[in-house]
Amino acid sequence: MVRHKQRYMVIEINSPQQRKDDSLVIPSSALYRALSKKVQQLHGDFGSAAIREGFVAKYFNEKTRIAIVRSRHGPHKLITTVLPFVTEIDKKQEEDRRAMCKSAK
Repeated sequence: MVRHKQRYMVIEINSPQQRKDDSLVIPSSALYRALSKKVQQLHGDFGSAAIREGFVAKYFNEKTRIAIVRSRHGPHKLITTVLPFVTEIDKKQEEDRRAMCKSAK
């Protein structure tokens, strides 16, 4: 049996259209689609196929605007490289910033 290493990315999502103290409602599926679409645009079919296995948008907190995304070790670099270029999630103007990327056993 092979153990796959996972990487967890913590992302802060800011919206210039809303104040900091307002709730920001973004479904995890919308975050997943936005990141997948941007990986496809910047890294092509290779990037899209590489992240497909094990890529999950795990959690999004509406109050703190923090999202947690999980990916396999290796393709996580493709996801972290597209984060600055994601400007729209679910047809809303957004700004992503990666806070940290950690591993889990």
